[in-house]
Amino acid sequence: MGKNYIKVIVPLKLDWEPLYSLPEGVRAQVGDRLEVQFAGKEHLAVVSATNCSAEGINGKILEAKFPQKSYSAISGNEIAFWRKIADYYLCSVGEVYKAAYPLEKSKQEIINHKKRKKTEQKIATEPVLSPIQEKAYKEMQAAFGQGKTVLLDAVTGAGKTELYVKLAKEQLSKGKNVLYLVPEIGLSKQLEERLRKFFADALIVFHSGITSTKKALAAEKIRENKEPYIVLGTRSSIFLPYSNLGLIIVDEEHDNSYKQDSPAPRYNARDAVAFLSFLQNSRLVLGSATPSLESSYNCMCGKYTRVTIKEKYHKNVDAEIEIIDVKKERQKRGMRGSLSIKLIEALKNCLNDGGQAMILRNRKSYASILICDSCSEILKCKHCNVSLSYSKAKNRLICNHCGYSSPMIENCSKEACNGKFIPLGSGAEKIEEELQKLFPDKNIARLDSDIINTKESSRIIKDFSDGKIEILIGTHIITKGFDFSNLRLTVFLNSDNMLGVQDFRADEKAFRLMQQFRGRCGRREFSGKFMVQTAIAEHPIYEAIQQNSEAYVKQLLDERREFCYPPFARIINIRLKDKNIQRLENNAARLSLRLRSEAPLMEAKCSVSAAYAPMPDKLKDEYLRHIRISLPKDRKLEQRKAIVAQETKKYAQEHNYAAHISIDVDPI
Repeated sequence: MGKNYIKVIVPLKLDWEPLYSLPEGVRAQVGDRLEVQFAGKEHLAVVSATNCSAEGINGKILEAKFPQKSYSAISGNEIAFWRKIADYYLCSVGEVYKAAYPLEKSKQEIINHKKRKKTEQKIATEPVLSPIQEKAYKEMQAAFGQGKTVLLDAVTGAGKTELYVKLAKEQLSKGKNVLYLVPEIGLSKQLEERLRKFFADALIVFHSGITSTKKALAAEKIRENKEPYIVLGTRSSIFLPYSNLGLIIVDEEHDNSYKQDSPAPRYNARDAVAFLSFLQNSRLVLGSATPSLESSYNCMCGKYTRVTIKEKYHKNVDAEIEIIDVKKERQKRGMRGSLSIKLIEALKNCLNDGGQAMILRNRKSYASILICDSCSEILKCKHCNVSLSYSKAKNRLICNHCGYSSPMIENCSKEACNGKFIPLGSGAEKIEEELQKLFPDKNIARLDSDIINTKESSRIIKDFSDGKIEILIGTHIITKGFDFSNLRLTVFLNSDNMLGVQDFRADEKAFRLMQQFRGRCGRREFSGKFMVQTAIAEHPIYEAIQQNSEAYVKQLLDERREFCYPPFARIINIRLKDKNIQRLENNAARLSLRLRSEAPLMEAKCSVSAAYAPMPDKLKDEYLRHIRISLPKDRKLEQRKAIVAQETKKYAQEHNYAAHISIDVDPI
């Protein structure tokens, strides 16, 4: 009997699948997990093909073996999904495999830990839908019948969750499973309590905040598929071993947190689930009060069906909007530190009426910059080309990019200077301090990225929900899909820093954030108020949120069409990094020229930029350069994407530069 040869997927950046032999008499199936040696190291690989030919292979073919510990096999659907992701995001299938199974446990390890917990909670009846929700539900069902993806465009507070629950319960009753995606861990924690009342043990929670053991148990339960389940998870949960999915829900589909920035695969979960939905033959719902321009465009093209709800569940009106011009307030001495007198009075009125307030300051720490009052020197991170922020609570200087920190520096060390460093820019920590002085008898808390992944965040969210906290200050995290019944005032401080950046999506991001945050308040019988403090009150975005939002969205789409930006084009970013800046600049310039020499990439409406320095241009001791490629969405799109990937790979191989280059499709 001759040797049996197989191909495997190794959890590495490989553009090919290595060939191995099996011991005499041993057989393997596609999806089996085998131990292999590659480049002198042991790896747990996945069999991708069997009965392969070794013809034309020079050199010794290594032998694969079944591991001593047993690991669950990978389904054909999973491998097909990995290949789709790798193909679209121009990465290797091995990198997708590594992302899907980062810290895997064997079957034996899972059985040490496996416990079946029973809950005494009773499964609630289906939620009662309003007539408007019932109408939306029927429209969604009709769209599903036509095989369409549904964009649920529903104002904040319209009751999207009740619709999701009804759709999910319907699928579970048919014996099918459901995936419910949310963008943030913090949001999943509050939502979990609500969903547990409807689904009890059928609810599986999966995100980066749970232990590796709990992740393994969740994956095993999904793989076994003994009983219908609903998974509530963040973006990484798209790689779980699903079967028989009947419905995928992507809540807050516009949110940038669905995008994986690094490492590869640099996927967007909102878009990736379209592949998963196709492979599983499941229904797909994208929900948002402020849909992304990409999803709005897909509706215009007829690819999606838009189902709209413009009325809130409790029939209360949209929050009143007030724009406070900081420049005018300063001229008439209407400011008290970072806050205007108008805002302080609004806070007093809200609290005196028994309401709660939320204040958004999209910068954490106490101050974003420390500058010398003598020579104007700005303290910067020694590993990144960014200013250090100051945390007063820790009395430390912190880099928000690499995590470097040092004790606070009082005086400038420049020769013959000795000036004092003064903090500039009011971060969330400073706003909290100012509010505590203004309202010493009130319960005030802060929620930002330093807190959100800790147990403290759950307590803060629960206490605010229960009314124990009266004012909550936070970064963009607090604008997510939380539901607080007594929230009557939301405030956006210094929104200007979102509008003054070189990003074609800047206005869209700021507009969505304001609309989302406005919708957080006045969700029950109380009217709400949304206030914005800005130094550029004349910016058209403020007129848009007060007047005609739909017209502003159309204006943004027209601009994107004119300049060939998404959704009318596909953007690919090639990122180069190196500790040697001269070598980096030389390679970036040469690669850009090489890509621009490819005729299909220089046709009408295609563009390949010269290499440029992003902001920041140095992170974690490595200098950065980007090359941006814009490709129109036409019949040649896939051909052009392939050229970008092939030529970049060739250049990296020829110049031994692969470790310094990465490709990001659809960057945010």
